[in-house]
Amino acid sequence: KTCQVGIGEINIGTTTSRGSLYVSLRHAMRKIDWFSDRLGNAVLDKKSLVFGHKPVIEPVEKMYMDNLVFAGDSAGQGTALVGDGVRPALYGGYFSAKAVAGAFDRQSFTAADLKVSEDLWWERYGKYEAWYVILRHLVIKHFKSEDWDEVIKRLKAVDVETFWRIMSSQMTGDDLIKLFDFKLAEDVVAAEFEMLVREARLLKERTFISQFL
Repeated sequence: KTCQVGIGEINIGTTTSRGSLYVSLRHAMRKIDWFSDRLGNAVLDKKSLVFGHKPVIEPVEKMYMDNLVFAGDSAGQGTALVGDGVRPALYGGYFSAKAVAGAFDRQSFTAADLKVSEDLWWERYGKYEAWYVILRHLVIKHFKSEDWDEVIKRLKAVDVETFWRIMSSQMTGDDLIKLFDFKLAEDVVAAEFEMLVREARLLKERTFISQFL
């Protein structure tokens, strides 16, 4: 008799508030076949609407809650800079499915039961994700066209394995140095950033990297 529906929009500026989310949902239920076929006679409960706005440029602080796990865009499971979203999202869906299957086995769907989905995703991508977020916040913030020309020139020079790693959400600190040491000294990248990530315990407690940067 009741169900939860999630909707994500990629049209910039379309949904900007809880009220506009209500309008978007109502429009979807009337005009979009998938929604109208299944929910055409439904009544929206305004009190239960949850609105959030999150650019898909780095992971959200929390990818789970009671009765709910987030994967893909809703969890920010994309890679800053290169825009790789398919691989992180597929892994996010796979790990979410594992968490939900375990929750069904236990017949318990609390946040504690579903937390494993986030743990598995960070175990898979966390050690790489840090470098992309650092890159976006500190390295490319004020890039000019000639800086990007230099990066592209360096990308062309790396071996195939390194290129694939960088473009598929698996960049390491060493890769960062290869591409960007003309902007940041190698010792800063290798020592200071590594220290920041370690001190923030990003991989252990998943502190939102933007806050400490």
